[in-house]
Amino acid sequence: MTNDRQAYITLWRAKIIQMLTDATSLTIAGEAPSRWLAIRSRGQRWFTDAGAEFYATCASADLDPSQVRAYALSAIQAFNAKVADGTAGLDERRGRNRLPTPQQAA
Repeated sequence: MTNDRQAYITLWRAKIIQMLTDATSLTIAGEAPSRWLAIRSRGQRWFTDAGAEFYATCASADLDPSQVRAYALSAIQAFNAKVADGTAGLDERRGRNRLPTPQQAA
C-alpha cells in the first residue's frame, strides 16, 4: 500500500472516530448544552440511520460498514444507558464529577 493510499484511509477512519466521539460525548468544551446535545444527536443518527455518507465513508476507510455500525451501536447503547441512569461521568476512572442528563440540562 502506498503512503498516499494509507493517508487517505487514515483520514476517513479519523472521520469515523470523530463521529463516534461526537455520538458518545457528554459535553464539548466551549459549547452550550443545546449545541453539544445537537452534535451528539447528529453523531448517533449517522450510525443508526447508516445512510449513503456512512457507507461511502466506510468504503473510503477500507472498513466493513456492518462491523463499524455494530460496534458503534453497541457503544452508543452503553453510553446512552449510562446517561439515562446518571452514571456517565467526565472521567469515570478518576471519579470526577458527573454531568446532568440531557433532561436535567434542559
